[in-house]
Amino acid sequence: MSWDNDCEMADSVGLSDDPDYVPSSEKDENCEPLYPDSPLVSRRQCVKARQKHRDGQGNVICDATRILIQGNKKEIKYPAIKSRDKTSFVWSFFKKLLTVDGVEVKDRVVCNICGDDFKYQTSTSGMAYHVKSKHRWELKNHKLAAPGQTARQSIKGKSLMTKHTRTQPKLSKKSATWKTYRLLARFVITSYSPISVVENPQLQEFVDAISETKYYLPTSQYIKNNVMLPMAEETENVIKAMLFKVEAFGISITADGWQSGPGDSYENVTVHWVDDSYELKMCFLGAIPIHKRHTAEDICEMIEGKDGILAKWGLMGKPRVYVTDNECNLKKGWIDLSGKEWLECFAHTLHLTVVAGFSVDRISKVISVAKSLVEFIHTSSVARNLLKMYERQLGLKELTVIMHCITRWNSVLHMIERLCMIQNAVVLTLTDCKRQDLMPSIDDWKLMGEMVDVLKLFDTTTELISGEKYPTIVYIKPLIGKITTHLTKVEFNESASITQMKSKMLKDLETRYTDARIKEMLIIGAILDPRNKNYFMTSTNKNILIKKAIHVIQSKNANDNVNTQAEVIHCAEGQQYELLSRFSDLSGLPEPSTSSTTSTLTSTDLMVSLFEDPDSVNPSRESLEEEIEYEVKAYLKYKVNGVKDKLFNVLKWWKDNSVMFPNLSILVKQYLCVPATSTSSERCFTKSRNRLLPENVEMLTFLQNNFKYIPPETTVKDIDNESEGEVSV
Repeated sequence: MSWDNDCEMADSVGLSDDPDYVPSSEKDENCEPLYPDSPLVSRRQCVKARQKHRDGQGNVICDATRILIQGNKKEIKYPAIKSRDKTSFVWSFFKKLLTVDGVEVKDRVVCNICGDDFKYQTSTSGMAYHVKSKHRWELKNHKLAAPGQTARQSIKGKSLMTKHTRTQPKLSKKSATWKTYRLLARFVITSYSPISVVENPQLQEFVDAISETKYYLPTSQYIKNNVMLPMAEETENVIKAMLFKVEAFGISITADGWQSGPGDSYENVTVHWVDDSYELKMCFLGAIPIHKRHTAEDICEMIEGKDGILAKWGLMGKPRVYVTDNECNLKKGWIDLSGKEWLECFAHTLHLTVVAGFSVDRISKVISVAKSLVEFIHTSSVARNLLKMYERQLGLKELTVIMHCITRWNSVLHMIERLCMIQNAVVLTLTDCKRQDLMPSIDDWKLMGEMVDVLKLFDTTTELISGEKYPTIVYIKPLIGKITTHLTKVEFNESASITQMKSKMLKDLETRYTDARIKEMLIIGAILDPRNKNYFMTSTNKNILIKKAIHVIQSKNANDNVNTQAEVIHCAEGQQYELLSRFSDLSGLPEPSTSSTTSTLTSTDLMVSLFEDPDSVNPSRESLEEEIEYEVKAYLKYKVNGVKDKLFNVLKWWKDNSVMFPNLSILVKQYLCVPATSTSSERCFTKSRNRLLPENVEMLTFLQNNFKYIPPETTVKDIDNESEGEVSV
């Protein structure tokens, strides 16, 4: 074999670049082998030897030191065979199959993610196409591997948590793992995120970076079926136990409909009550999917029906008041069909009153000018940047314009109020942009300022009555009076357009709350606020209060299966009030006298009698009516401290004085649980909920809005008891 042929042979087997390669002529003139024990092989035999010393997955298993190839006069020293790392990214997703159904194979590979197998000889193109088309998310995760990581290390570090790459960890006696799953479920609930967020690659990277432990994020299927569903069931049991303890004085229900991004309709329902500690409670009953028309009959059936949501929660036997917006079908559903008391949302009522005032031509034109101006600045990046620049130059706080939203209360006020605050910067911005056609006139600016003065009270009122931590029905009657006075008053130099707007708003407000039952409800709610009792306790209103208290107490006695002549309410300090039964079939006594010695009592005598020694008390009231009348008079004369305190707590006052006014305290629990608005049910959905599919909306909405009632240690089911399956979120 010639020298050239020898070099060609060395190149063919990859030895020419080997630093240990030396032609035999430079070592041994007799061409004897350097390693006598090594076999003399040809070039073809050498290549076959390299192939034979690889296993089924292509890894070199040969540990031979050298293989000698000898020509006629030259010899080639072959180095130890070394394995070569796979350079293609597909090997992070595939592995070679050794056997299929017990039969040894050499040309098959299997996907680590989906389990599909392919035929493989030398090219990885088919495998690459499979990964790019079927596993784009995992491929992106692979590309985010840390520097220095191999592809296989990257995928292993990301821990995709699928049934093909790794089985779920067994949870038996692993309280620490259960705790992490509960906390993860709470994160999904409170962030309004889809359940599939637990499989987000960036979140997995974050967990891997901070934990460096054996904890891995579970799949969305696992977090839903094994963590969230048991959590929802146990939370439901907690709420049912609370509602079971609610006394039969009364509850309040709010309802409001909404539509998700895909077009699915739901009806949110919340329940409100005052507990034994005189604290206002609220919980979310559920989001009812609406598959029928949004009619009064259908809504009433979903809530009040035999299979309705109230029957599910065991609330059908409790007196209740519904609070919804002013839609005619809702009013018909609650009053005409169910026969229950209904209160229109006060915030929605104020919104309709304000909209009625906007019907004045001059007012509507000013609003149109403001909307066009705001829309231009909002959609133009140049105008927004100029506005910020001029705000800085004028020493103003950097504020952006506020867009008008027809479904958002008081958005017109917020829009024109913001324009008035940055008026000079807006004028300079429009001048620079050469949009004088959008420039409001001097009269427009003046009119917008007057509109702000008129509408500001409505905005403050809406904010006050939308609270959930304090009784709000007590404010409706006083606020109606204050708004009426505000709209009646004529300011100095008031524009004629503003006068017309106020007149239309006042006329619309006078048409609201005209129903006798609603008026009675608002009067009682106002009187039960100790700060308002002297303003609304007229002789007529006092009779309404007494009549209602008698009715409520009689209903309570009937529900408690009263079978005695009298019921004794035990008060603290041993004071007792005897309430004689009003049922003729249970009473064997003659009709008690209607005269009352309390009518001759002075206010001083009455106040002193409230604090007499219980043993010296000799009640002269012989009927339930007189008992309640006496109590109402005592309440009217009782001095209330701190009425001007902003932190005055109505329910706390009644808790402290419930022993003194036991019958009125029953009315407090029935009426002060009624919210002035239906915003509680409206707050139970957000834009983030539009990302969820119907099968998850009900569970996640329920858990999020009842988050404070979720038990700290909820059940986490063992993976061994659950079947695998795919869940879409």
